[in-house]
Amino acid sequence: MAKKALMGISIKNQADLEKALQQLEELNDEIKPLEAQAVMVKKAATEYAVKKRISVVQLDGVYYRKIVRTNRAWDNEILRKILKRIKVDGKPLWNKVTKRVIDPDKLAEAVAVGWVTEKKLDEAYVETQQAPFLQRYTGEAD
Repeated sequence: MAKKALMGISIKNQADLEKALQQLEELNDEIKPLEAQAVMVKKAATEYAVKKRISVVQLDGVYYRKIVRTNRAWDNEILRKILKRIKVDGKPLWNKVTKRVIDPDKLAEAVAVGWVTEKKLDEAYVETQQAPFLQRYTGEAD
């Protein structure tokens, strides 16, 4: 793939604009297959690293580290069971702290005023693991 000089690009009229955008289309046509291949290579490398429990791969001047993250959120079904049993002003606490989904501010307020304890809510707060991925870093791995 020939590298095109970026210096000296100047768009002064409609014809220059069309020429520049045509060049952009041609560059994108060259780049897209390489990007797709890069995604497949990274996916295969990640799968292998996860399978073999490899956390760091050092290359010349760069390294890849396997990253595993989690998401945290309320399990609405468990939370509903907990809060529907608690009555405040004759209504289930669930109705006071939700709209169609849990309102974190109202739930925090319910804990603050003592309507429910954090301990009681703990079982409804769940973590889900995200897919592992390899992160590229410059330098030497520690």
